[in-house]
Amino acid sequence: MRTRLAFLAGAIAGFVLSTVFITYNTLSNYPGFEMSTGVFLETFRLNLVGLSVGSPFAVVLTVALAIGFGVAAVIKRVLTPLAPVAYIVAGAITFPLLFYIIEAVVIDGGVGAFFGARGGTGMGCQAVAGAAAGLVFSVFASRRAV
Repeated sequence: MRTRLAFLAGAIAGFVLSTVFITYNTLSNYPGFEMSTGVFLETFRLNLVGLSVGSPFAVVLTVALAIGFGVAAVIKRVLTPLAPVAYIVAGAITFPLLFYIIEAVVIDGGVGAFFGARGGTGMGCQAVAGAAAGLVFSVFASRRAV
C-alpha cells in the first residue's frame, strides 16, 4: 500500500512541476509579453486543469512513469551501487523521453504539442520534474513506520 501511495505522490509532484515548467517556459518565451505573477498563476491553474482533466496527458505521464520506475526496479537490483538514485534517474529520463515521443512519433514532428517543453531548457526542466517525481517516490516508498 505504501508503494502505491508513494507512486501516486511522485506522479502528482512530477505532473505539477512539469506543468509549472511548461507554463513558465511558454509564457517567458512569448515575444513581447510581460509576465506578471498573476498572469503566471492564472495560466498555471488553467494548464493544470486542462492537462489533468481536459487531455490524456496526466494519464499518459503516469503510465510512462510506471514503466520508467518498473525498469528502474529491475536495473537497481543488477547495478546495486546505483540503487539509491535509481528512481530519480528513471524519472529524469522518463519525462523528457515522453515529450520526445509525443513530439516526434505521435504528432510526427509537426507543430509541438508542448511549446514549454521544447529545446534544451524545456527538456532540461522536464528532466528536473521527472527527477523530482523519482525523489518523492523514493522518499515516501522507503519511509519507515514511526
